[in-house]
Amino acid sequence: GNNMKKITFVILMMLATSLYAKPIIINQSPKTSVMMGFTLAVQKNLGVESKFYQSRDCQDAARAYLKNDDSIIVYATDVPAAANPKGLECEVEFTKDEVVLYTWQSFEICHLPENTTALHDSETFGMSGMHPHNAWISEFNDKFNNNLRTRIFSGSGATAKGLIAKDIDWGFIASAVATPLVEKGILVCPYTTDPNSPNYFGNSYSVSLADLRIKVLVLARGADVELIREGLQNTDFERYLNSSGYSHIQYEMNDSQFEEFMKDYELLQQSYD
Repeated sequence: GNNMKKITFVILMMLATSLYAKPIIINQSPKTSVMMGFTLAVQKNLGVESKFYQSRDCQDAARAYLKNDDSIIVYATDVPAAANPKGLECEVEFTKDEVVLYTWQSFEICHLPENTTALHDSETFGMSGMHPHNAWISEFNDKFNNNLRTRIFSGSGATAKGLIAKDIDWGFIASAVATPLVEKGILVCPYTTDPNSPNYFGNSYSVSLADLRIKVLVLARGADVELIREGLQNTDFERYLNSSGYSHIQYEMNDSQFEEFMKDYELLQQSYD
């Protein structure tokens, strides 16, 4: 009798754990990228236990998200857009109900305080390699009769260094990197890609990619979506986002926001082709 009870208990426990398999959380970007830190911060604040999965590349990440019933992915939209021309299929088909976090960070368009040359009269412009720089610069030059040349950097930190070293006249710098340099008086950033700001770049220069931003979604599918969405709504995580330059934070999307997001994404994707 007792042994039978034990066996029944073990079987029930096995059933319970298989019913509650831990969701996997997928890092879409390389281990060395800033998104690794972002993914770990999400994992820490999920409100449910999860297993970390480091993808081989963004195509592997997209497949892992769709293949697993319970999965979470930190999805930075410039990654699939930039990978597309390379033949990698990194897009994730998702619905608005899978969005448990939508956050973005703007870029600031900056120069040294002593440089008084307007952007449209300048010679060199620094941008990160992840941006659709060819499309951006050719449209800018067409519209403003300029011969602005882009210098490509590994990221915003390197672009800022290029500005300080006077290797470039103007640069495109993520807000988390630019803000402290502006506060110290090292850089001046008259324009931003934040469309809600009075200094919005598009108000001065009407280019189609005036609102280039780092847009990040956390997508979740499976049984725990509501728990995850609630878990992320805590002050520690919001503090992490704010200190990393993500000022805009929302935990769900309505239909019109979802449509607008998709429309912007398509425009971004075309600019890489």
